[in-house]
Amino acid sequence: MHIPANALLAVTLMAFLSSHLRFATERYWRTMAVWMKVAGTALVVAGIIYLGGQAWRQASEKVWLARATLAPNFSPTQIQFLKKAFAIEPKNFETAYGIGEAYWRQTKDGGEDYRELAAQAMEWFGRSMKLNPWDGYGFLRYGMCLDWVDRSDESGPYFTRAEQLDPNGYFTVANIGLHYVQMRNFAAAKPWFERSLRLQSDNNDIADSYLKLVTRRLMEAATNEITGKLDFSGR
Repeated sequence: MHIPANALLAVTLMAFLSSHLRFATERYWRTMAVWMKVAGTALVVAGIIYLGGQAWRQASEKVWLARATLAPNFSPTQIQFLKKAFAIEPKNFETAYGIGEAYWRQTKDGGEDYRELAAQAMEWFGRSMKLNPWDGYGFLRYGMCLDWVDRSDESGPYFTRAEQLDPNGYFTVANIGLHYVQMRNFAAAKPWFERSLRLQSDNNDIADSYLKLVTRRLMEAATNEITGKLDFSGR
């Protein structure tokens, strides 16, 4: 019934059915008062206006979303189309997340305005989180943006919440590992990449490549520590 076409069809069929009951026998015959006819007509008109408005709004939103799909991925043009769709339906968390994702991909290019783009991405990921607090990706990307602008001391709670909402998501788990790499805490990052690979061993380039990196860094640190102790003891 949330789809206007289904609602209109259901109401029409109900009207056909109920209109025949009053002619079944004389016992069902009822004469409506004028005020009842006016109220019924007003109710029907209001329903048509409401459902028609909903249908028009959804159709307009889909037009802009379709244009965004055809635009170059994560481009300013795609962002503008997504914003027009969001203006029509401001409760669609997926559209808000899509805008944030586009800004995030742009800030990853490393231009001089990367901080401004990251702030824009965080704004839209924040809207996505408010609209759907049960989707972990908004929290994940918000934390990644904080790491990107050197605010890693603030990002921890967002990664924690993302992991709570998506504990079996290999992509989420791998990116939490990246958070610890960003903080240069390779010992903490290693189990996250291992867990990600247990969840998804194929086509998991992030976890696979970074697990090798952190393992190498940990081995280098251990070697340097042993070498330093040997030098200090004179042996």
